[in-house]
Amino acid sequence: MCRLLFYVCALMTLSFCGSCKNDELDASSKITKEEYVQLVDNARQFALERESSLKENDKELIKKSEPNFSVYYTGAKYGQFFLTWNLTEGKILTVAGGGYLNRKESLLRTNLKLAAKDGASPGK
Repeated sequence: MCRLLFYVCALMTLSFCGSCKNDELDASSKITKEEYVQLVDNARQFALERESSLKENDKELIKKSEPNFSVYYTGAKYGQFFLTWNLTEGKILTVAGGGYLNRKESLLRTNLKLAAKDGASPGK
């Protein structure tokens, strides 16, 4: 009986967690323009501090250009995000993270990837 109850609870939790889609959230549950700007600024700073192989012109692109932004909300101002910059020499820089998107701590779990668009290693 306890196992059955456990499985029912687990199934209900999975159903609830998967039901929160971006288009179903009201505006107050999504990050504001100001919070987006702060998220991008934090991601820029993080990328520039962590990625030592960036060339100066790539650093300038990151500082000045607007990244592509995609987000998957799993709750109010909570979810996963991806910020992508197209750099020189066909490279792409992606900063990805998750958590509360309106807090700097969301970047603590950020992954930074630098890869050539064609799948080759950068610098080759």
